[in-house]
Amino acid sequence: MAHDEHKTTQTEQADKPEKALYLPPEVVGLTAISQLIRELESIDDVMLQLKLKQEPNTKLPSVSGLMNGMVTANELNLLQETDRKKLGLFLSAIKERAPSMHMSFSSEPSQLFLVKLVTWLRQEINPYTLVTVGLQPNIGAGCILRSLNKYFDLSLRQSLVEHKSKLAALLDPSQVKVADQTAQAPVSNEKPQNQEQPAQDAAPQGAAA
Repeated sequence: MAHDEHKTTQTEQADKPEKALYLPPEVVGLTAISQLIRELESIDDVMLQLKLKQEPNTKLPSVSGLMNGMVTANELNLLQETDRKKLGLFLSAIKERAPSMHMSFSSEPSQLFLVKLVTWLRQEINPYTLVTVGLQPNIGAGCILRSLNKYFDLSLRQSLVEHKSKLAALLDPSQVKVADQTAQAPVSNEKPQNQEQPAQDAAPQGAAA
């Protein structure tokens, strides 16, 4: 009876889906995913060599801050082959199937801004959303967003183009001309002359009535 219960528990654990790993917001895009995959492969090679040499005291080689954040967030032990394999499968799946978008800015965004942006996107769209960042200095401000089948121009340049007629209405050409003439008129330091007409002389005495 006890053996049957133990067997049932093992079956339930095997059927229970494995918890998906967490993708930290510091892992922004495909470049970071590829970096983690290469680093994990390098660690695998080192661990295999140590295993073949039968080293008694196995120490994990130094890892990048990106890898350390990934491992810490998911409570993984890279000394364990099962954990390394689990992480490798997860990263490969993210690289192949995770939703990705491209965002262009006029200047290089800070890492803090990207972390906040990715955190919001993964909360609102998909927990594994990846972002590739590009530069387009001519857009002024804002950004241009592209996904697999969508395109959104949220730049200042596009906003000015869309509101060109409104800007033209605000900048009335006639008013602009008057303002230009006023601004270009020379300023004189001389006192203005008296513009009043002189009074007519009185009629001479003795004149005929």
